[in-house]
Amino acid sequence: MKRSKRVEFLIIGGGPAGSAAAIILATAGREVVVVERTDYSGPRVGETLPPAANPIIARLGLTTEMASTSHLRCPGTVCWWGDENPYLNDFLFDPDGDGFHLDRVGFDAMMARKAADAGATLLVGYEVRSCCLGDGGWIVTIAGPCGSSSFLASTLIDAAGRRPWRGRPSRRRVFDRQVALVGTFEVDRSTAADRRTWIEAVQSGWWYSASLPENRLAVAYFTDSDLLDAPKENRSARWDALLGNTRMTRNRLRIWQSQCEFRIVAASSTIADPIVGKRYVAIGDAASTIDPLSSHGILYALSSGIAAAETFITPNRSQAIRAYARGIVAQLGRDFRTRQQFCQLEWRWPSSPFWRRRIRA
Repeated sequence: MKRSKRVEFLIIGGGPAGSAAAIILATAGREVVVVERTDYSGPRVGETLPPAANPIIARLGLTTEMASTSHLRCPGTVCWWGDENPYLNDFLFDPDGDGFHLDRVGFDAMMARKAADAGATLLVGYEVRSCCLGDGGWIVTIAGPCGSSSFLASTLIDAAGRRPWRGRPSRRRVFDRQVALVGTFEVDRSTAADRRTWIEAVQSGWWYSASLPENRLAVAYFTDSDLLDAPKENRSARWDALLGNTRMTRNRLRIWQSQCEFRIVAASSTIADPIVGKRYVAIGDAASTIDPLSSHGILYALSSGIAAAETFITPNRSQAIRAYARGIVAQLGRDFRTRQQFCQLEWRWPSSPFWRRRIRA
């Protein structure tokens, strides 16, 4: 049997959280291996970075890369929520500047390259086959394009998002049943697309749409799984029926053509149990998933990855990691309160199960 290779930090998941943690640790001279199951070519959910992310992008040394790539500047949001008419939130006066509409595949790959440039080892296309805690750390076996490998990691960092993996040290508490029905659209390149994010509340949920690079548009309808009723064989027809209940979003899609099949993705609020453990910490969506209504999902992934990594390079590591875990719990609580306050503004459907669940949560 092959001997396990010793490594200081093994990060499972090479998305924004995992790469952010790897950048911080590798820049500090620590030994880091990142295991990513994809090759960064498939679709990834989450397209918007709010203006508050700009200081974090600078902290990671990515400002130049962001300016020179295909990501689109987002100047604000158009919102039809709790009012008879839409209203505009303009980023013109935001001290952090514009937000971004991301090419998520390109963004995640860019961050992974930055981690590798900082000194992290990136293993792409590998999945975890086993994971257990031994005397000297976590024994993790992975398999991928070049066969299988085994590591003995002093510290295991879980950045693998919602998706379960073999031997994961934590379970998840789920607080709601929210899902998203997602579609991607395209338009002729000669058409000038509105770069603002659009949000529209409807009786059983809410709609989100945002421009993407290369004249594409991401559109998602958020509701609870028991309210969706969208079996795969009838998904396109269900989409059309749901879209018919909108005004603003339906009008926006008049000039757009569907680019791919509609898919359903999880959008529930969850938290890991435990968030931290013996030689273990969860970050990003692996630690907690917050309601997409906040539009802070990727921002949260980046900030939690940085915060967790910084606990390992501080003098009082044990105290810092406990503070990190408390911060994750506190953030989820703030998110619930903010969601409740925002949903209380939507008064037009008082008998709707979707809105009642969030107002009374």
